[in-house]
Amino acid sequence: MKLNLGDNIRTYRRAMDMTQEQLAEQLGVSFQSVSRWENGTTYPDMELLPALARIFSVTVDALLGVSDEERRIQFEAVCETLKKELYAEKKNEESITAVLRELRRDYMEFFFNDTYYFTDLRQSGAYRLPAVMQEVRLIFDEIIRKCDSNFVKSFFIEQMAEMEDEEHIVPFLRQNATAADLSGNELLRRRYLFRGEYDKLDKLRQAHLYELLDELCGNGTVWYIRDKNDYSAEYCRYVNDACLGVLHSVCGLTPDPKNPVTGNGSLDVFADIRLNLGAKRAAAYAGTGDIEEALVTLEDWISLFEKVMAAADGTGVRCTSPAMDAFAPEVTSFWIPIAWKNCEERFALLQESGEHTYLSLCEPGHFYGDQYGLFDPSGYLCYFAPDFKGAFLNPRWFDSIRENPRFQAVLDRLHNLIETRELTGT
Repeated sequence: MKLNLGDNIRTYRRAMDMTQEQLAEQLGVSFQSVSRWENGTTYPDMELLPALARIFSVTVDALLGVSDEERRIQFEAVCETLKKELYAEKKNEESITAVLRELRRDYMEFFFNDTYYFTDLRQSGAYRLPAVMQEVRLIFDEIIRKCDSNFVKSFFIEQMAEMEDEEHIVPFLRQNATAADLSGNELLRRRYLFRGEYDKLDKLRQAHLYELLDELCGNGTVWYIRDKNDYSAEYCRYVNDACLGVLHSVCGLTPDPKNPVTGNGSLDVFADIRLNLGAKRAAAYAGTGDIEEALVTLEDWISLFEKVMAAADGTGVRCTSPAMDAFAPEVTSFWIPIAWKNCEERFALLQESGEHTYLSLCEPGHFYGDQYGLFDPSGYLCYFAPDFKGAFLNPRWFDSIRENPRFQAVLDRLHNLIETRELTGT
């Protein structure tokens, strides 16, 4: 690659209205040296490049004339090297540390948007190597110091909290965990109480109650209590009955026999939780031989799904309980681009190719309470595939009802809910 270093030094110097003598003084060299650099006669010593970059407030790569696109390609190549090292059968502590050091030294500006390498560090277990973890701490410190996004910072704090060793975890939490009295929700609670805005205060409390119920009954908590290989249909049936019982109690419902998932057949604020529990309840009941209850569950479940997908933007969804009558998030649809090459297993049943986007709905927005959560219909379609793996649901439990016309009718209705759009560059 041809270096345009001299031209770049001249351009940056003039942009700062700086003379050769002034630049030379800051660097501790003669102005003749600066002149020779700019004329292309010689190059500055390598150790002077960081100092030049700092003076001009640019990166060393920018000073050398490396484009953003070239840097992105270089960054991705280093990340690919890191991934190979992380998932090697025998991990080389020195090699992994060296690659991490290179990323920290040369590519920190990419760290804030490309977080997958941190996930790989956690999933591969490489963080257990002392030298690797020390380098990870240095990267984390740089991110916390330079990143302006609280959302990105929170992501890295969560990842680090899982990886830190016993010696460092307590000081890490003291430094990075948000104290309860400084959290966003707590500051809003104090604000509403001080101003006498009790309607907003009640809404905030009810949104918090929703989050607690989601923690108790949602897809990412109870279903991960035990190892997937230890799951039995009987245990899953027990968990489903308990979770749905909690939701019915909060809503003040005595479930109708025909509506074991929804309680009364209506759409409420817990629909996303009910959809997860309903699919797994049907599998668990089929797996324990209760065929009629499994089919009734599926029919109530698909009816709920149809109501959710038919809800227009701006539709408010409520809980029938007075304990949550102020929490009424609105349905808001949006499109998320999903590359097929990364999702072959999940979307195998659709038997298509290319890139599409899938209809989803927003998650509830913490203390905002203004948007409503839902999962992608095509993801649920894969739940019923004979070879599906994941989500703590054993597809073999459905074997007893796969040929049943009522089961097939539910799958047909689910197919009709799936909507795709071609992925565009916008």
